[in-house]
Amino acid sequence: MSRPRVRRASTEERGGGPREDEPRAGKKDGGNGEPPPRSPKQKPKESTGAVEEAFNRLTKWIPGETLTFYAAAVTAVSAKEDAQPSIALLIVFAVVTLALVIGGEFAKTGDVQPNSWVPAGLSVLAFLIWSITIPSSGWQRWDLVQDNQALVTLMAALIAVIFCLFAEGIKKRLERKASRT
Repeated sequence: MSRPRVRRASTEERGGGPREDEPRAGKKDGGNGEPPPRSPKQKPKESTGAVEEAFNRLTKWIPGETLTFYAAAVTAVSAKEDAQPSIALLIVFAVVTLALVIGGEFAKTGDVQPNSWVPAGLSVLAFLIWSITIPSSGWQRWDLVQDNQALVTLMAALIAVIFCLFAEGIKKRLERKASRT
């Protein structure tokens, strides 16, 4: 069974001119040099690509276990009624991040070299930068962070970009030193 066809009103029946949702005279821009109007349901595109890219680069410095378990722990803590963000949880996971990086080095080589502490420290810094953007993280206890979440996220993304540049440089310098010895 076929669906009945809906007839659209002609230009004359509409009182001249195209409908609001169709371009004029074959031009994609509405014929007047401006883009066609958005429908009320259509949201403007968000320009979060740079922010996402910054955090993608940053999270490469953080052990995946830290990312997963911290997000789960914050969710569990915040699920309680009248829950407050936990600074203690933030500190615990900073230490866990350090332990995971050093433990991973030990598991891989059977030894912890003195230069292993630098990447471990960089991982902790990366975790602290990333965690400031997590809703209900310990950072949210500070009014400055809680009241300015969009600005804090933007600033954290900028800090993440700068951090990654320096962290990569430090990593390369350490690799160069290790190859000389």
